[in-house]
Amino acid sequence: MVLQDTGFLLGQRGEQAALADFDTQFAMSSIWGRNEQVQNNRFLSGGLQPGKTLVEETGVFSAELRKDLRSGGQLALVHDWNYNESNRTDLLFPSVFNGSLRGEFRQPLLAGTGFQYTDTAGPVSSNLIGVSGVSQGVVIAAINTDISFLDFELGVARMLREIETLYWQLYQSYDALTRASADLVVLEKTRGNIKSRVAAQAPGGGTAEISEIKTMAFRATIERNDALDAVLSIEAQLRRLMGLTVDGSVVIQPTSKPIGAELIVDWDAAVATALDSRAELRRQSMQVRSLELQLSAAESLKKPRLDLVASYRVNGFGDHLIRDTDFDGLTAEGFNSAYRTLFQGDHTGWELGFQFAMPLGARLADTRIRHLQLRVAAARAILREQEVEITHELAAAYRELDRAWQGVEFGEQRLGATRQHAKALETQFQVAGDTQTLMLLTRAQLAVVEAEGARLASSVQHTEAQADLNYRMGAMLRLNNIQLADDHCHIAWIVSTPRSETVEVAVEDSGSTR
Repeated sequence: MVLQDTGFLLGQRGEQAALADFDTQFAMSSIWGRNEQVQNNRFLSGGLQPGKTLVEETGVFSAELRKDLRSGGQLALVHDWNYNESNRTDLLFPSVFNGSLRGEFRQPLLAGTGFQYTDTAGPVSSNLIGVSGVSQGVVIAAINTDISFLDFELGVARMLREIETLYWQLYQSYDALTRASADLVVLEKTRGNIKSRVAAQAPGGGTAEISEIKTMAFRATIERNDALDAVLSIEAQLRRLMGLTVDGSVVIQPTSKPIGAELIVDWDAAVATALDSRAELRRQSMQVRSLELQLSAAESLKKPRLDLVASYRVNGFGDHLIRDTDFDGLTAEGFNSAYRTLFQGDHTGWELGFQFAMPLGARLADTRIRHLQLRVAAARAILREQEVEITHELAAAYRELDRAWQGVEFGEQRLGATRQHAKALETQFQVAGDTQTLMLLTRAQLAVVEAEGARLASSVQHTEAQADLNYRMGAMLRLNNIQLADDHCHIAWIVSTPRSETVEVAVEDSGSTR
């Protein structure tokens, strides 16, 4: 966003670069010269005899202030002096200063006129329309900055979604590690029971059962190692995404639990929220608005160029540039000081009129308009397709939310059934005490651990489905209490995490004006 706001290239200009078109421009020049030329004609030599040398010293000084106006016009204040010194004999003064102070005004009346055109395309007087197009104005620059801001918002939302997904994957990996460890505890307890029976020569127990327990323990050990590797791998991914360095002494461990309640969402309200909040739609709407403004500016340029031009000047003349007195010893008016003559304001001039120009054929203007019409139509079509696509995304998220909640309910019922089965087998084993029942009890206890993991996985999926629905509605930042604040000094992102921790990240932006 800051990069866009500080852009200065054609087509990528920020607001400050666009506003620079209206900065007052100051220009000054001072050129001196001398020329010596032999004369061959008495009548054209200024009174010199043929064969004599005409010597002239010249100086040209000019200074001007020029400013483009948002109306499309241009104001200028110009001050110039022409100095000439010569050895001609027919001159009143051998050296003279001749100059003026004048104000100029130009205002387009047809093509390129008005605030809307200038804010869209930039000043027509200084804009190379055939090269830069009609997108160099302040309003277009502001829209481009807003689009850049929305791109940043989209990136933050995607990053937050990825962080939350990794967070729940890490939570589930920790649970898988815990369950694999619980399986090993159950198997170790069963193996110890069987070995005790073998040592006491009690009924039940033998090599086959111990071998089966070992096989199951090896499998649980592999699952535990895989779960540990998954924990470390996902934790590293989460660190990388959050911009944290690798720290072997500290491990990120989730503390928030999955949401255990069903989320009831009104479909119409969800669609309305998505169509109003999704940054993609706001971004595309701004793109459509930008192209519509450019099309309007292009249609303005199809009109003929008719400019009102006006100027008013005060002329100055004198033997010297600056003197305290007007007396020159030659004239009654007194032209000793050119500046005194200028400031007296007795010698003025003015101009008022129109300038008209138009191409005989408007192929460039028609091509530009047709091109922008096609771009506007394409942008509007993309906006409509995005709206349709968002409704499909919401529908898919809606179905996933319903399926995940059914998984939570069925997982709870499955867990209850497996616990009831394990409890029944435990009672049966306490009565019978045989190895066959012990093995059945062990399998039932392992099934309870597996059912607990399946129920938690369903809860995690339901929580992720809720997060995905919020993401599809464009409410990810708001519901997670993330605020993107932009002022003249800095841009701050204030994040309230699910673990009741508050993190504030600030990026200095002394050049921002938004």
